[in-house]
Amino acid sequence: MRLALWTCALVLSLGAASSVLAAETRSVEAVGAVPAQLGASHGGPEREAALRAALAEAVVQVGLSLVNSPDPAATRPRVEAALAGDPRDYTARYRVTEDRGAGPRSVLADPAVKTEYAVKIEAQVDVARVRTRLVAAGLVPKSAAPAPLAPTELRHLTLVLESVPSYQAYVAVRSALVERAGAKSAQPREFSRGRAVLDVETAQPAAALAQGLPALLAPELRVETVAAEGDTVRARLGVAAPPASSPPGAASSQKAAGN
Repeated sequence: MRLALWTCALVLSLGAASSVLAAETRSVEAVGAVPAQLGASHGGPEREAALRAALAEAVVQVGLSLVNSPDPAATRPRVEAALAGDPRDYTARYRVTEDRGAGPRSVLADPAVKTEYAVKIEAQVDVARVRTRLVAAGLVPKSAAPAPLAPTELRHLTLVLESVPSYQAYVAVRSALVERAGAKSAQPREFSRGRAVLDVETAQPAAALAQGLPALLAPELRVETVAAEGDTVRARLGVAAPPASSPPGAASSQKAAGN
């Protein structure tokens, strides 16, 4: 049953990007970092900013590879300007391969920054979309641009989470929506003790998001109930019971009985 749910979730997460993946994509590894304070929490705003920086770096790397320039360093600012905006617009899918958290500066060049939050990702970048923007900016000849792809229609859904056991559980759901379910964004609208409301931007309809949600969560979390109505998905979370273990001394008693 769990394998079936996971397969369903995988199909749903890839469905949002299926039209893009049919086009040319390129796998890119990139690291993003932002200034941070020591002790910055995983899942906090610093992580989201570092993730965005990593995605932007992956997109710019593809852009630089398409521009025929003898001096990539001099061309980079123009490529960055042409590809400004939300880097997820150019990303078919991605995964975080290393969440380095907050630590001494190693990625950022500014010596005034002492501590940074860094994230490493592997992204599938849509080469056609990047090329189209570079053509519009005059950095790539028009003859190199293929016919533009039809944009994927995005839906704005509301996800209401009840009985949220902890802030970490809330963060885990947000991360799963973007990193595993293919949502463009999952922004908090309300957050109170045991309850959270998220605005989710995704290509999936509400029913598909509701169906795939149980398989997206970590093993220690479970969805007790989930329902979709219109553009709203309501889910009640719970903490999975730990696996049953034998009481102390049970193993030795069984061994003694066997003797």
